[in-house]
Amino acid sequence: MKEDAERTIIVELTDADARDSGIFTWDIVRDLVYGDSALAALFGLAASETSQGLPLKLYLDRVHPEDRRGWQRQLRKRS
Repeated sequence: MKEDAERTIIVELTDADARDSGIFTWDIVRDLVYGDSALAALFGLAASETSQGLPLKLYLDRVHPEDRRGWQRQLRKRS
């Protein structure tokens, strides 16, 4: 997967304590994350915006500072 020119990752975010899971597609080449309404709610964004694609940084900026390093580590593993 790392050698593909057009890489996309599809992930389902699940949390045992969450009512809904968020599903997103990350277009690595274009640096856009497309998310469903549950992902929008998790990050405090409008579903109309997440469905159109937003830069990954916009999501990462909304992650609690103590959790950000873990997220970034996981993203590096997958990209």
